[in-house]
Amino acid sequence: MMDAFVSGQSRSRDFVSQMEGEFATSDLDNDDRFSDLQLALAMFGAVDREEDEKMLAGECKYALRLLREEL
Repeated sequence: MMDAFVSGQSRSRDFVSQMEGEFATSDLDNDDRFSDLQLALAMFGAVDREEDEKMLAGECKYALRLLREEL
């Protein structure tokens, strides 16, 4: 789902909510390396939508890089 958000395929609030749920079910919400991603997911759409999209896309890229390095 993070790949889809980064590529711009889907950036709706519903999609972000689904991504937040997926994040929690994979136990990444307990990993300190992803604390900024967790905050970006929780705050998405709360203030400036365009800025929130940029911040969340950046955090998704960072998380994807970390996860791919582990493989």
